[in-house]
Amino acid sequence: MINKFYLDKEKDIIVNLKKTDADEITYILETPNHNTGNLITNLAKICGLQIQKNNKDMKIIIGKILASINSNNEEVYIFRLGGIKIANIYEDRIEIKAKIPAITKTFMSQTKNYNLPIEKTIVKTYILKKSKFRTDLHTHMNANLFPDCLIALGIVHQIRYPLYYIKKLNLKLSKDQEEKIYKQREEVEKQFINSKLQEKYKIRKIDDNTFINFADFILNNLENAEYNIEKIRNSLAIMKDGQAVFTNLEKCYIYRYIFAKGIESQKKINLKEELINKIPEIDIKKYVCQMLKDKTTNSIYKNNTLRQDKLLWIAREYQKQGIKYVEMTDTDLAKNGEPAIKMLEEIHSIMPLIEKETGVKIRFLVAIRRIPLTIIKGIFLIVIFQLNIFATTIIRMQ
Repeated sequence: MINKFYLDKEKDIIVNLKKTDADEITYILETPNHNTGNLITNLAKICGLQIQKNNKDMKIIIGKILASINSNNEEVYIFRLGGIKIANIYEDRIEIKAKIPAITKTFMSQTKNYNLPIEKTIVKTYILKKSKFRTDLHTHMNANLFPDCLIALGIVHQIRYPLYYIKKLNLKLSKDQEEKIYKQREEVEKQFINSKLQEKYKIRKIDDNTFINFADFILNNLENAEYNIEKIRNSLAIMKDGQAVFTNLEKCYIYRYIFAKGIESQKKINLKEELINKIPEIDIKKYVCQMLKDKTTNSIYKNNTLRQDKLLWIAREYQKQGIKYVEMTDTDLAKNGEPAIKMLEEIHSIMPLIEKETGVKIRFLVAIRRIPLTIIKGIFLIVIFQLNIFATTIIRMQ
């Protein structure tokens, strides 16, 4: 495999490129995050292409691209679907010319009878400057950043990543990492030996308090990094194949909180350039490199907390989109005492610097959670169950 790119912003439609001859590239288009197969089936239908199966019994599209020479005498491979130019592929870069919008992709994935023409599916988007929106009102702090940016923040800030999510997402540890984290788990388990939690709730509590340094997990486990990053990235986005309801959104938030509200590991590793350069996802690598530049001695952002870096990158992403004013909700502002005070201190410290760099104004809305987090809800249900047993016993005694 020589390279890959994506047909959508969310990185669900992957085009893998393989050099199969001196003047030929083979592309393999796949949608591994969509289990129903509707998305790739509909895409193949409107493009007039054949579906095949890979060794995992997943639907794929395979095709060949012949080399061309442009007016600058550069060798270029032109990738088209249904006659629409998607990308120019050079030896040192890929220039994307068209993409599939998220709303269209969602429609394609949720129906077997997609009937929009290809020119309304794969698009080049332009808008008159005077019609461009420049505000984003009532957005959510911890739902804002792209998964790749959150993953990069997790690496640079070396957050604690719980064993629970490694098991839940079926992530792969190196042999050395596995030995260390399960040895740590044995010690954590001793702390909860007298806990009133039972069965899965107790296991969850122990696993939630057993951690690996996320930077160590990715950078010292590079043989599994691509697999792990794909799994983690999917956990940070809402479900792909069906309509997402509030419970799906809540689940997504819980996965995002690990990064967005992350706590730095006590044991740090050296973020070596040679390891950073081996991160298999180019966008994550770019984020990490810039974040490390922000941490250098002469940088105004060198002492940023995780929250301050999060705000900086939210503003940078809005700057790319031409957004100038944002209103964002956060639950810490509604909390008593230190959480709200600390947040206000961090905001007042960093926002002038962020506005000066990006031109983006971020203002905040006070938010209150509508439902408790899953683990808290689980404990609450145990208490209710025990009270019910107690009440039933009293009634029987009477």
